[in-house]
Amino acid sequence: MFSDFLSTPLDSSSPRMAYSASPRSRKPAIYRGTPPTFTSTLRCVQSGTEIGLPEETWEVNIEPDCTIKKEGKTLNSELIEPLPRFAIGIAQTRGVRENMEDVISTCHLERNKDLIGVFDGHNGDSAARIAATLLKQDTKNYTLLDDIHFIDLFNHLQKKIVVQTQSGTTATVLYLGCEIVKIAYVGDCSVYLIDNNGINKITVPHRCGNIQEEKRILTSGGTIEDIDGIRRVNGIINITRSLGDRELHPPLSFEPEIYSVNVKKGLSHIVITSDGADTVNEKELEKMIRRSPTVSIAAAAIRNEAFKQKSKDNISVVVVDMKFSSYERKTTSPLVDDLCIAGGDEDNPFDF
Repeated sequence: MFSDFLSTPLDSSSPRMAYSASPRSRKPAIYRGTPPTFTSTLRCVQSGTEIGLPEETWEVNIEPDCTIKKEGKTLNSELIEPLPRFAIGIAQTRGVRENMEDVISTCHLERNKDLIGVFDGHNGDSAARIAATLLKQDTKNYTLLDDIHFIDLFNHLQKKIVVQTQSGTTATVLYLGCEIVKIAYVGDCSVYLIDNNGINKITVPHRCGNIQEEKRILTSGGTIEDIDGIRRVNGIINITRSLGDRELHPPLSFEPEIYSVNVKKGLSHIVITSDGADTVNEKELEKMIRRSPTVSIAAAAIRNEAFKQKSKDNISVVVVDMKFSSYERKTTSPLVDDLCIAGGDEDNPFDF
């Protein structure tokens, strides 16, 4: 059962400065505003049905033998590298938005240790691109990321982003270890586990409407305002945690919520989706995963269904095949090893 997989999420706090910035106007995305009009050309999808996907629609298929196949107008392809143990399907589309602000990166650290990052940008794609790039560049020297180092990582990303851009991004980082998986996230992307017993959504969105998140916003000096029927922090943004967004930190937080998953027999897939795929419910998602012959077809099917269900956002889907035939496991090592530090301060390895 999934209760066997999960440990308690990390719940620590970090000091925050008093909020003094004035709200400013924001572009659409998760901010207040009218979504741009869809004017894309038709594109034939795998089912053979034309559903109006825009030109900026693509799939990436990563095989355990390190081959990568790409289809469509792939953006940020330099951030995708093979992960030797896994078959991974990635499917994205700009959707009805004017611009694509979702960015995905994959990073092979060393044998039995890999990272996948999904970043859903807003107010532009700068923060998402910076975070995805740094995830690859600044984690190459580390062989395990435990909870405290995930906090250091997100703190490091935040420091780097806010000096370069005013935009923001959600961040969902999946660490694939030997016998353990860790999920660290801020924002409202979703992570699902699929096993013999069904599907389980692991993440709880960091959005207004989450009682605990709203309490934290108010405690940090922020306000929750109802704008056109949508609850927003300081009347501007509906997520409560993000990277970037320098004018809104605090009351927003960049501290990740972290879950640990012990890899056990029966865990078949891990799925990460941006909130653009929220139009697909869990049962539909599970059904598409189980019916698809490959993870790349499954990822494309979920993306296409989200678009057909009138998603108003960019759509990104990552499906990881966790079947043990492609998952190389250690048999003698402990679940948690010491972090191997090749640079930085031992107490804060991301302080470069």
